[in-house]
Formats: sequence, C-alpha cells, structure tokens
Amino acid sequence: MPQTDNLHRLNERAEVDLQLIRSMMQRRVKVVPMPGWGIFAIGLIGLITAYFTRNLQSIDWIAAWGIAAIVAVSVALLISNWHIHQSGKSIYVGSYNRFWLNLLPGFFSAALLSGLLIALDHPEFLSALWLLLYGVAVSAAGSHSIPLVRWMGAAFLLLGTVSVFFPSQNLDMALGFGGLHLLFGVLITRANDD
Repeated sequence: MPQTDNLHRLNERAEVDLQLIRSMMQRRVKVVPMPGWGIFAIGLIGLITAYFTRNLQSIDWIAAWGIAAIVAVSVALLISNWHIHQSGKSIYVGSYNRFWLNLLPGFFSAALLSGLLIALDHPEFLSALWLLLYGVAVSAAGSHSIPLVRWMGAAFLLLGTVSVFFPSQNLDMALGFGGLHLLFGVLITRANDD
C-alpha cells in the first residue's frame, strides 16, 4: 500500500502544480479587450464630434467633448463586453480587468485637471491634457494587451506633446481621438483578424 499512497500524493501534487501553472499563464495572457473595429468606431465618434464642435466656443466645446467621451467610453465597454463574450472568455479574466483598471487613473486625472484648467481660465490646454493623459492611460493598459495598444498610447503621448507647444484644440482632437483611433482600429483589426 505505501506505493499506492505515494502515487496518490504524487497525483495530488501534480494537480496542484497544474492549477498553479494555469493560474500563472492566465495572468500573463495578453488580451485584446476590444476588436479593432470597435476602436475604429470610437475614432468615428471623435471625427463626428470634431466636425460639429469646430465653431463652438469654450464651454460649449468642453461640454460637447465631455458628452462625446461618455458616449465613446460607453460604446467601448459595450463592444468590449460583447467581444469577450463572443470569444467564450470571461469578463473576469485577470488581464481583461487589469486592462480596464489601468485606464482609470489617467481618466480620473484628466477629469480632475480639466476642472483645474477651466477654473484657471486656460481651456486652450485641455486638448493637450486630454491627449497626454489618454496616452498615459492607454500605454499603462497596453501592458496587459498586444504591443499595438502600447504604440497607440505612445502616439497619443506624442500628439499631446505637440499640442502643448502648438495648440489647435479641435484639430488636435480630430487627429487624436478621431484619426489615431481610426488608424489603430485598422491596424489592430489586421493584426488580429477581427
């Protein structure tokens, strides 16, 4: 019987080891929480908003872009949840959650600092702030996704940096939240055959 007991203990140990390995692999899986066409759709929202806000003044422009951000985030969450569901994965997978949670500090900082810039009567820097902090958020979230997502974050950081020195609010927003989303939506679709 000692040999049977040893075999049983070995089998239990192997089962524990496999669970540990699976858990570690699941934590390291790089997810694409949104298909490329979803990112493309967000780019369309950005371009449409830029078109309709081109002649708006400060507070109306800010309000319109704030509404567009809420619509874009809502669309992103809906498409992302649909995409994950279609792939047969759980929305509770660690990488998926970490992706979205890594976006939150950048979004929170953008909201907080936007209020400060508005209170200080410097809305001309809002587009640079939004582009930079969105780039930071996407870069951070991209550490749990494919490399193209990190490149998208870097592109937003670059455009935001240019926007600091050469502000052109609506053009900056159209190029970033419209153009960069369109470009990376196509690239991610091609890379992942979405």
